[in-house]
Amino acid sequence: MSGHKGKLIVTHHADTLGRRHLRRFVDPFVRQVMKRAAAVIVTSKRYLDSSEELAGFRDKCHVVPLGIDVEAFETEKSAEVRAIHEKYGPRLIVAVGRLVPYKGFEFLLQAMTDIDATLLLIGTGPLQKQLEIAVERLGIADRVQLLGHVEDIVPYYHASQMLVLPSVSRAESFGLVQLEAMAAGIPVVNTEIDSGVPEVSLHGVTGITVPPEDQKALAHAVTFLLDHEKTRLMYGQAALLRAREEFSVQRMAESTLRVYESVL
Repeated sequence: MSGHKGKLIVTHHADTLGRRHLRRFVDPFVRQVMKRAAAVIVTSKRYLDSSEELAGFRDKCHVVPLGIDVEAFETEKSAEVRAIHEKYGPRLIVAVGRLVPYKGFEFLLQAMTDIDATLLLIGTGPLQKQLEIAVERLGIADRVQLLGHVEDIVPYYHASQMLVLPSVSRAESFGLVQLEAMAAGIPVVNTEIDSGVPEVSLHGVTGITVPPEDQKALAHAVTFLLDHEKTRLMYGQAALLRAREEFSVQRMAESTLRVYESVL
């Protein structure tokens, strides 16, 4: 609509899910933009293969995974880690994200009834009150801490034995917090959803992948990693290596530049 005549490159992060009435107006615009684009960047092959919005445009799509500054998460802050352990204990798991339905945190809270550890849940959002009520109702207030917003999250990764990402829908298109945890050298328990999430942290390599909305499977995976230190450390080392080799911000920038060069 701007009248721009030059090349257009679109980065597609996620399909628009739900919002049926809004999509009546938005979908034609999205299709027109995709037709107009010389190239479309997608953050994972798995999401590309399953996306309805991209179905007619796969020949112009390029997979460029998201990347992070791995070194920023790799460096352990020993004093802060000790303080976290002194406050919450040594047997910790961490979950990070907005408190919204697709994150599946209610299933993680249910799983915590069968997990002998403390969960540090970091994030804010509209479900906060509902999750606080669930903690009380499930009788797990002694093992769940809702920490809200945390300014420096790095020590919490290093203080924890693993990250749990219990997402329940492909609205979780990538799960960037997985990379942060992997860069900190801890394994990930994620879910087999139809998106890039299980493509980032690999089952049996950098962590464990379980079915979504399955609190029993979540509890079993978390407990297994807590109780099997050798496997947990092996997955954590593999996670760090994968973050360095596949998901650095440098690699993301280089891959993005190649897409622009190919278009120009």
